[in-house]
Amino acid sequence: MSTAITKSPDTLSFSGNLKPFEITASSVVLFELYKDTKLILNENYHPNADNFLSINVKSIIEQLLSVSIPANLAIINEQTSGVGYFMASVDGQEF
Repeated sequence: MSTAITKSPDTLSFSGNLKPFEITASSVVLFELYKDTKLILNENYHPNADNFLSINVKSIIEQLLSVSIPANLAIINEQTSGVGYFMASVDGQEF
């Protein structure tokens, strides 16, 4: 059996609605997570007896994002650290 990704986060997601990766595999799976081009997670995951594993990256991604609320609500400010480009790789297959 090869590795198959049965569920993955949507291409554009709010961090609160981020779906986990659901994977079927008969052997160890290499999972990598990047923010822009920086590698932030590089782990091997072992499937259970049913050849299934789930990887939830929501808490990792939320720690890398931040939003600030100005004291004066009339001030317009740009929230550049509240968004990010993330890419995952499952056994070399990019998402």
